[in-house]
Amino acid sequence: MKSSNSMKSSESMKPGLSSQEREILNYIYWLFIIIVPIVAFFVLLSLNLPLLLMNIIRDQSVFAFFIILGLYLLCFRLKGKARWFFCLLLTVILFAVPLAYMWNTGYSDTRVIGSFIPYKDSYYFYNGARTLLMGQSISAGWNDILRPLFPGMLAGLLFFTSNNLLLTISLFVLAMGICCLLAALQVEEIFGKWPAALFMALMVLYFRSFIGYTMSEPPSIIQGIV
Repeated sequence: MKSSNSMKSSESMKPGLSSQEREILNYIYWLFIIIVPIVAFFVLLSLNLPLLLMNIIRDQSVFAFFIILGLYLLCFRLKGKARWFFCLLLTVILFAVPLAYMWNTGYSDTRVIGSFIPYKDSYYFYNGARTLLMGQSISAGWNDILRPLFPGMLAGLLFFTSNNLLLTISLFVLAMGICCLLAALQVEEIFGKWPAALFMALMVLYFRSFIGYTMSEPPSIIQGIV
């Protein structure tokens, strides 16, 4: 009995973490939660992922909608820091893979050539941004003249990334994902987990139509939902 009492007393005398140490540990946890998904985003863009896997993740069918809805519902059911980590990790995967598909396959359509060269509407916005960076006023292209805010924002990002268009597009896509997630977490706080998961699934599928393009719609919607 004496030995057990002495063990209890010695355990009670062990110093725990101070408030300052707990605060530092909390900062480390949050840095891990934020930095790891962001690093995963850029790693996914640099990898040559299997084409089948990319097609599955970037699918826009009704089946894909319910899969995304279920995954976010599972993430929103988590608590504490684990919820933030897995929600952010899932978001960066769902936003990075469609962009990685474009870059790995040389995707071209009516808005982009060779996966990243702006064409038509995208070109006018990009050309307007380049014109501003050269110290001139926008004078050509009805898109950038009528909507000058986006060319100005794009010019700022291009200046920040040393005219690296690929990095600029990557930052746009990353910002889209994070802003959508922040809005979904706010929806969860007010309406609950199901509406938040539904909101996030709809946002993911909608934004996929603009991933990889220098278009004005994504930043407009980002400002609206934030």
